[in-house]
Amino acid sequence: IIPHFGRGLIVEVLGDTAFQKLDGHAALGFIGPVKKEDERRNVDEPVVSRSRLGWTSMAMDGIITNGLQIRRELIEQGAIFSSHADVEIIAHLMARSSAKSVQEAIESVQPALYGNFSLAIMTLQEIYAVRATCQSPRLWVGKLIDGAQVISSTPAALLRVSAEQLRELGRREMLVL
Repeated sequence: IIPHFGRGLIVEVLGDTAFQKLDGHAALGFIGPVKKEDERRNVDEPVVSRSRLGWTSMAMDGIITNGLQIRRELIEQGAIFSSHADVEIIAHLMARSSAKSVQEAIESVQPALYGNFSLAIMTLQEIYAVRATCQSPRLWVGKLIDGAQVISSTPAALLRVSAEQLRELGRREMLVL
């Protein structure tokens, strides 16, 4: 997993040449609202981490309402955070779970998280799309011309990459691509 960070469209961040040279079978991007306070804090997503479960890259849309409390508890237990992004809390909880797979870890940490959020997690093998509640930001599944599946928080983004819109994820649904 090779992270690239920057503000703007992917071709603006990487440049046309670097974008064309990207190699791999999967990608995870994050486009979220940039607030004034985010300019002063490190909230870049996706968050890339490595644990006993392997490499993960995570991005979320929404908020974990008990995130500050969980973050404080994790810090008291010795966790080190490199950003203010709520998704980093999920990475820590998953790494500390006794789960034997990423999917089990996602399922095991969900009950501890309150709020309205949707989550995308990429590993070296799979991408997981998770919608927490019915009030959570929506996640849509689409299909590219070559048959590859994609997820997006907006149907408009699916249209932008010429993907056919297949369906919206339901409440507390997890999809593995």
